[in-house]
Amino acid sequence: MQYSEKVLQHFMHPQNVGEMENPDATATEGSPACGDQVT
Repeated sequence: MQYSEKVLQHFMHPQNVGEMENPDATATEGSPACGDQVT
C-alpha cells in the first residue's frame, strides 16, 4: 500500500505540534477503557 503525497508530507513535516506559550485554557480528555489521553 502506498501513501499519498499529502500523507507523506504531513509525516515528514508535521505542523501544529508542541506546547503553546501562555495558553488561556487547558483541557484533558481520554478514554478510561483503553487508557488513551490527550492533554
